[in-house]
Amino acid sequence: MNVKLQLLTLACACPLCAYASGVDEVLTALRGVECYQATADYQVLMSLQNDVNYTISLQSQAAPADTLAPCSYILSWHTDSSTDSVAGFCAYSNGNMFVFRGDRMQEYHYAQNPAIFLKSGTAAAPLPGIQMRGQFSNLLPQFIANDIENAVNDHRYTWEFTPDTVVSGQNCSVFKAEMTVNGNICREITYAFNRESHMPLFSETENNPGALAEQTILCKYTYPQKQPVCRPITEQLLGSIFPHIFELYRESTFTITNLPSQPLPTFTLPTTTGERHEHIRGQGFAHPTVLVILDALSEFATPTINETRRAIASLPQNADIIWAFTNNNTDDIETVIRRPRVGEHLLQSAKALARDCGATALPAVIFCDTDGIVQNVMVGFNNNFAADVIQKAVKLK
Repeated sequence: MNVKLQLLTLACACPLCAYASGVDEVLTALRGVECYQATADYQVLMSLQNDVNYTISLQSQAAPADTLAPCSYILSWHTDSSTDSVAGFCAYSNGNMFVFRGDRMQEYHYAQNPAIFLKSGTAAAPLPGIQMRGQFSNLLPQFIANDIENAVNDHRYTWEFTPDTVVSGQNCSVFKAEMTVNGNICREITYAFNRESHMPLFSETENNPGALAEQTILCKYTYPQKQPVCRPITEQLLGSIFPHIFELYRESTFTITNLPSQPLPTFTLPTTTGERHEHIRGQGFAHPTVLVILDALSEFATPTINETRRAIASLPQNADIIWAFTNNNTDDIETVIRRPRVGEHLLQSAKALARDCGATALPAVIFCDTDGIVQNVMVGFNNNFAADVIQKAVKLK
């Protein structure tokens, strides 16, 4: 869509109670969608970069029992330019998230790693879970309802609702809001809805209006002529919709519990001193080796380090420790590790290693024989951590 929305000036004659009543009606309709399908023409206009145009397939369905997201969804997109073609998808249902973009597929499962699905951070606006940040999920009716409700309840926004106006020749109701921070307008949003169904027809978002990095996002919705039919979103359904992607790009279908009896995967990671540490799949170790994958910023980092060291020091045989931190900041790592001891290797930027080992929750401890074969694993920290490490490490040959 290359034409910016031409919105009529919104009338301010309606009393506030009429505004609220009209908005509530729209929110009820948006949240009450049982089965939703649409195509979105999506345009991003940027002052400092070339414009980008996407065509997006939107599917969502009600999930009243799911406390993690307002709906289940499948979102697929493509964009073509003079230089390249980009396509991808993301899908969420019942605590399972699948994402494909940049020739890489990732999957997340609440049963394996609940933390990634929960809000994080202690700021006034904590980062929502990954299922709430799916690319283009904000275009779905249920997510639009959240955006409008947030604007209505946030004192930084001023808003108005017009129950009957015209947008691009169509009879619509329109919600418009401005967000002001420190006296500056930092966001403007406009949603136009069908007067009968209350489903979205157009949207326009201005980020940082008037600034050098101003960004305008325009979206126009097109709906199928027939009543949509929704099937439960499962891994099997996604595999049938995207068979090529699932066959060629799925990196890992196992969890860390499947790793024992397998060779430790290949990895090459930087040390905190700027060198590289490499392990080749099938390669052995000089001593039995305990690989610990952890996050230096986690509350469990220090007790994991202390208890692992205590356990290894009490073994009847020598054993090495590989500390593989998922963090990239050397200062964060050195703060918790203090000084590496003899037989310890200190690595960073280990997110890819965690993925290749199927470690979706941290800390993860992997016990390897001298032949490089994984004999046992541990996930998470508990009060018997040192005893558990001793019990598993003492069996290494």
